[in-house]
Amino acid sequence: GDIYGTVIQQPYEFGEQSITRMAKYLRGDKGSLAGDKIYISTLQVTKANVAEVQAKQKELLGGK
Repeated sequence: GDIYGTVIQQPYEFGEQSITRMAKYLRGDKGSLAGDKIYISTLQVTKANVAEVQAKQKELLGGK
């Protein structure tokens, strides 16, 4: 019954990659969306790094 860690996605990375590729496409780089898969890593959250992960998420939310 104990949880020692978890894995989280990185929604801001998903958004950044989406906008970057769409901008390339709109500027004429039609290959930027052609069947490519984009792999976004996940983050492992443990007791050792939970404060760091929380601080980074807070920073991404503009300090909220």
